[in-house]
Amino acid sequence: MRYRQSKMLRRILFFALLILIAAALCIGGYLLFFADRSASATEMITLAGENITQVEAIDNHLLMVDGTQLNYIDSSGTIKWSAQLPEENMTPVGSSMLNAAYSANRVMIFDKDGRPVLDQSTDYTIVDMACGSETYALTTWEENQRLVRVMKLDATEVEQLRFPYETVMDIGFYTSNLTQLWTLSLDSHFTIPVAHLKTFNPGQSTTGNVSMSNEVAYKVLPMESEFITVGTHNLQRWDSSGKSLYSKLVYGWTLIDMNVDDKGRAQFLFTPSNTSDDEAPLSSLWYIRMDSSNTTTEYRLSLPAGTLWACLGPDKILAFTAEAVHTTTYAGEKYRSMPLEAPVESVEAVLSGKMVVLKTVSGWKLYPIS
Repeated sequence: MRYRQSKMLRRILFFALLILIAAALCIGGYLLFFADRSASATEMITLAGENITQVEAIDNHLLMVDGTQLNYIDSSGTIKWSAQLPEENMTPVGSSMLNAAYSANRVMIFDKDGRPVLDQSTDYTIVDMACGSETYALTTWEENQRLVRVMKLDATEVEQLRFPYETVMDIGFYTSNLTQLWTLSLDSHFTIPVAHLKTFNPGQSTTGNVSMSNEVAYKVLPMESEFITVGTHNLQRWDSSGKSLYSKLVYGWTLIDMNVDDKGRAQFLFTPSNTSDDEAPLSSLWYIRMDSSNTTTEYRLSLPAGTLWACLGPDKILAFTAEAVHTTTYAGEKYRSMPLEAPVESVEAVLSGKMVVLKTVSGWKLYPIS
């Protein structure tokens, strides 16, 4: 009898010990989970400003317009310098060497340390602007046509490019010293749209001209001596002479982020083009990485319900809902969710692989990508 009682007591003690261990593990996991939640919340950086209108991702930094002030924010989220603007609601643009803001008839340019370089007023309407290293370009509307004016930093004109039957979609400088210009334009006067990617050595010669029939190209990624274009129908890669190196049909998908990884490979993130505000904002993703000029690695991913935006991290994809950030590998594995300290209204800018600018109910925030 005593033996049975002793055996029963040992069993009770054994099961009690198991229960205590399980409870300790649960409590530990709970604490670790919420410690991680707390840590993720404290990663966000508040952008101080009274009248923030735009934040633009440029090269390896952000430019923020706050009323009549232009702020330069580095990849750690620190405001390195601030400069006074002549008007409110100007649009920020820049490069690794120059930073600027423009309005319909005014341009203000600063060097990389925030010193004023140029304050220019124009009698023509400015539609877009791009910065190089020692020159800048303005897309303008004059005499019922688009022009691209390439200018020196003393506002003297290097070259004037006319696009009488085309809409200039985008412009930019490329090469390591940012001296060469590319333009992306659309001719829609015929039965099918034709996109043109043109390259120039400003003031000297046209260096390239690629025509893309039945295509509305809307994004360009310069890659040393090659170019990648993204359009409504195709993702294409070209050499400097205009020869096609690669083409992939992406009809029905829209680009939402792209970058070049630390191995020099171009990465692209697409979402379905039929996404609407009436449905879950983003439902799925298509990840494409160009491993060489003509080979790719690709994955299709599903997203959490209510995803507002997604972007590329150094080794993962981030998807933002109103309440949390969800991370996964490029292949869509190992989903992890972390709450945000304030509900998100919109994703305003992405410094690809480094920083995301969020507009929340408690103000503008920076979310560093770790």
